[in-house]
Amino acid sequence: MTVENQELKSKINNQDDRIKAQDNKINEQDEKIKNLEEKLNKLLKTK
Repeated sequence: MTVENQELKSKINNQDDRIKAQDNKINEQDEKIKNLEEKLNKLLKTK
């Protein structure tokens, strides 16, 4: 593998890692939103 290909592969792997980290954050936010929606629904039902 050429040096240029090594560098490109490394950049792609770094981007992959960043995308995975962003996906994890999005999943955490989705879970938080779901929990907040459930809490809100409970509050609205008790009124």
